[in-house]
Amino acid sequence: MRRRGLGDGAIRGRVTTLKAACSWGVSRRMLRSNPVLDAAPRLPVGRRTMRPEPEQVVALLRAADEEETRAGLALRIAAVTGAREAEIVALAWEDLTGAALLIGRQRHSFDGQVLIRDRTKTGDHRTVLLDPGTVTAILTWKAEAEELAGAPTRWMLSYAGAPDPPSPRWLYEVFKRAAKATGIPCGRGKGIVLHDLRHWAASTALRDGHDPVTVAARLGHSPDTLLRIYAQEIEKGQVGVAASLAARIDGPPT
Repeated sequence: MRRRGLGDGAIRGRVTTLKAACSWGVSRRMLRSNPVLDAAPRLPVGRRTMRPEPEQVVALLRAADEEETRAGLALRIAAVTGAREAEIVALAWEDLTGAALLIGRQRHSFDGQVLIRDRTKTGDHRTVLLDPGTVTAILTWKAEAEELAGAPTRWMLSYAGAPDPPSPRWLYEVFKRAAKATGIPCGRGKGIVLHDLRHWAASTALRDGHDPVTVAARLGHSPDTLLRIYAQEIEKGQVGVAASLAARIDGPPT
């Protein structure tokens, strides 16, 4: 699976799925034992979440934009939507209606071939509302791409005129170059990774007081999953909630 370009997270997900399927087979006496239990892929374990500082996110976006318009746009979409890498690169122009962005497919690779899945990781399509600055950035790149290609294209983040969307690997390389240009440590065990922009979007929204149900819908999480992953952020926000409630009862602090 590594030779086919799959990352550790995707490999772990497939192993977990196979293990569950074989366990079901054992429970129905279709298998004598679960062969996947003996598989021990050498993968990092444990959940890791880091939240970049706002100034780091701004610096990353600026560095990517200086490299190329679509590179800056890609990282901006990652930061403001919290979408997954495979979802971001699979966006098409048709997915944008006004300020509403439909996220409903993924781009992967299989045996060196491009694989487009018309579903997200959780299976559900979701609509994310964008800010005016992001909409303007998308339309600016669209005009630039069509001028370069000489005709309308389909994929939002593909190189102008390319028949396929870029790979998630392209997006990660954009992120790494931006981090290097700004001197921000990146890489697992060294600093932030691209997926941390998703964590930044979620934790920032929660810290700013937005309700978990709305934030979960925006990220494509279930509310209980969001509450489990970001329990620490929600707990920190409790201090502000307590202060707000007390101010209503006792008046502002002196």
